[in-house]
Amino acid sequence: MKHSGQARKAAFKLIVLSLVAVVVVWAIGFLVTVMGISLMAVLMVIAPMLVVVWVLFAAFTVFFFRDPTPRVPAGANLVLSPAHAKVDVIDRTTEPEFMGGECQRVACSGAECAPPPEIGEPRAGLGFSAG
Repeated sequence: MKHSGQARKAAFKLIVLSLVAVVVVWAIGFLVTVMGISLMAVLMVIAPMLVVVWVLFAAFTVFFFRDPTPRVPAGANLVLSPAHAKVDVIDRTTEPEFMGGECQRVACSGAECAPPPEIGEPRAGLGFSAG
């Protein structure tokens, strides 16, 4: 698959960059404390919270950018939906303007199937039918 493994690489990149940011913030706080400005009490309160927030961010990032192996069913003449959507209807219809006659319609539902709404137009539903 074209993008196999890319999600996990992106997740680890985000985690490393955020860890660098946390270390930089901690180092700046440490340097300010060493230079004589007494922010030790504030640093001792903020640093553990910053670590907890970073751990939660890292866990969410790894979960969000997971790279699942798709389970593609074996068989002939199967219709597969994009991403994790669901194929609702497969039928024949007549579409005179675009297709110019009879065509097969595959309707799927799920956020992955929805076309982007036009500017100023509210999204009516999550599913649409492609001709």
